[in-house]
Amino acid sequence: MPIIIRTAFNNQSWNGQCQNADRDRRLFQCHEAVIDTGYKVTKTGQCAAQCWEQNLCSTYVWHSTTGDFGEKATGDVYFVYRDIDQSLVLWGKSEINKTEGNSLTFKRFKPLSENEQVRELTYQYLESIGVPRWRSGTFRYISAEAAKTLDNLISVADETFADLSEETWDSEGRSLLKRHVTKERSAKLVRAFKAQLTDYSCSICGFSFHRAYGTLGAGFIEAHHTIPIATLTEQTRMSISDLIAVCSNCHRMLHRSNPPLSKEELQSEIEIAAQQVIPSALRNLERSVSAPVTDARPKEEDVQKSFSLLVTSEKYGYFRLAQDNTYPTGPRLFAHRLQEKYGSATPPPTILHHFVVYMNKRSELRAGAIGASVGGLIGAAITSGMVSRDGDTISSEVDSSTFKLMSGESEYKRALYDASELKQGTSAFIVFIETETNSSRRFTRTVAPAFQKPGDTRIPLHSALEAAITYHLAQ
Repeated sequence: MPIIIRTAFNNQSWNGQCQNADRDRRLFQCHEAVIDTGYKVTKTGQCAAQCWEQNLCSTYVWHSTTGDFGEKATGDVYFVYRDIDQSLVLWGKSEINKTEGNSLTFKRFKPLSENEQVRELTYQYLESIGVPRWRSGTFRYISAEAAKTLDNLISVADETFADLSEETWDSEGRSLLKRHVTKERSAKLVRAFKAQLTDYSCSICGFSFHRAYGTLGAGFIEAHHTIPIATLTEQTRMSISDLIAVCSNCHRMLHRSNPPLSKEELQSEIEIAAQQVIPSALRNLERSVSAPVTDARPKEEDVQKSFSLLVTSEKYGYFRLAQDNTYPTGPRLFAHRLQEKYGSATPPPTILHHFVVYMNKRSELRAGAIGASVGGLIGAAITSGMVSRDGDTISSEVDSSTFKLMSGESEYKRALYDASELKQGTSAFIVFIETETNSSRRFTRTVAPAFQKPGDTRIPLHSALEAAITYHLAQ
């Protein structure tokens, strides 16, 4: 019988040790020790683990950890890996040469090309085509019919950019798949959609291939189904009104979530991410360039970090934000506001021990997630209660020693907040600032919503930084 095998991801096409392993988010299963690969990274970022799957496309041998193979293992073999959104990617196909104990030897093969790989497969879909339920283990025997369906997924060409106009209604939902969806896209429907367009700009970000690439990009755009194709049946009828025009980048980002983000959700993400804006009130930044602020912060406070990409992890949905998410950066904005406070006078020398921003998007990213409580270490860190509230933003004094306990594996807890601070389920920025002036230290924490209110033109992250700095300097 044919077999489907779930492997670990390898960023060297399964032909060598992973490079930049500490920064590659696709290796989250190794980072989180979800699978035992002996994960270890050298100073240059190369994975030093002796993971045998790293040479799958050079040795063409795979070992089972759950027992020996018998005569049952024959024919084609399909390879998938788990993507960061927990969906599966069909990345390779070969044929079994021989079985020996718990080892399979395959005919020579290479990973499928980017266009041939089938993305965003779900376990539910695999079950629907006859793959046994995948609760544990790393492989499943499959029927010849299921293997034929997988072959169809690989072979279906991408017809997204067909030019001819045909009928505007069509039935979708046949058992084939495009390379990044879970049901076949009708070329007829996409052709009709494209034919009626008068503007080939991205409906989400406004990008135009024509403006960017001249005549080469004229008439080029992708079509995205607003109704998740995995939910369609053979009899579902779709209209061109169910499609939107998107650029390649936005299309990929829509499908980074499972189910895909809506147009409005991705536009919201873009608005939140577009933080590199200098408010008009900060055009005079040069006046504070000599402010006597010594940056003594830990280096990691400048670096972006996702504490977990595994949906089931208690760390999922919590992030440390990089300082260059804004311009000016948080520490630079602090120095500027400090100088403003003293006007033409020179501020007292100030040591900046901490200026770090966390983002809590757990409830937003994980449907049905229960809001975290501010109890435990964070609760102990707050020393003077909720002493300042400005609308939805709240600030308090923080105990330095307790803050330090929330480091290493517990750092994600700095991103927690309580229902008394902000409505549970709300995405939030949490800003910590610690300074030392004239041998006196002050450590503060500010919780602010990470969304833009109707009619408010301020960037949410800038608003959070300004609120945190204002409170900290109010002595």
